[in-house]
Amino acid sequence: MKSHSDGGSIPPASTILSVTKDFCLYPHRFSTLIIEKSGLEASNKIDVINELEKIELSNLRLKRRDEYLFSLFYFRKWLSKVMGIPAREVPLKKKASGKLSLESKTHFISLSHSKNFLALSLGPREHGVDIEEISVRPKIKKIHQKCFGDKPPTHLNISEIDHFFLRWSLLEAHAKCLEQSLMRLIPYPHDIPKLESDFEVGKEIRAWVSKLNPSLSFALVAKSTGEEKQLQPHFIRLEEI
Repeated sequence: MKSHSDGGSIPPASTILSVTKDFCLYPHRFSTLIIEKSGLEASNKIDVINELEKIELSNLRLKRRDEYLFSLFYFRKWLSKVMGIPAREVPLKKKASGKLSLESKTHFISLSHSKNFLALSLGPREHGVDIEEISVRPKIKKIHQKCFGDKPPTHLNISEIDHFFLRWSLLEAHAKCLEQSLMRLIPYPHDIPKLESDFEVGKEIRAWVSKLNPSLSFALVAKSTGEEKQLQPHFIRLEEI
């Protein structure tokens, strides 16, 4: 598969991603793994978690347990390559808010689940990512009006459904970046001026939004230093673990 550090097209989300060493060559970029979980077993990934995490897993409902385990496993496999340490020693922890974080002053992580997909992100400062499977849902119009404050069209066509999920991904990623409740940002005034191009969503906050394939929306929101030319995720080419 072609590397995406050179501006190539984003890989189809149906591709099962594993680990690559490419990130080591681009330590200052926001790098992202997209994983399709269909057909992957969560139970055989428990070998990289510690005793405290096993206790936390036992207290979670099955769906949340699998999501947490997938996140721990793939983050640890990836970061062990980046940091040059065994997977079980990668210093992941849960904050009081429940957010998974990396004990590091130079690298920051974010993650998102949507049905069969998992997005993991690693970057040089605080940020948030969100991934959403695009589908026709009965409450889209109601959510649209509540979250964005503007009246949705009477009849939603494919383009308008796509736009809803792109804005929803942007809202979710923004809340994660700020570590705020989603409700504190609602109604959310920001729209998407252009796909695959960074834009401002607040003072020193920038965003990048795209469709990864016809049925998957993605957003990255990060605090800006003012030094980078533009915000753009680096979608990693992957190899077998």
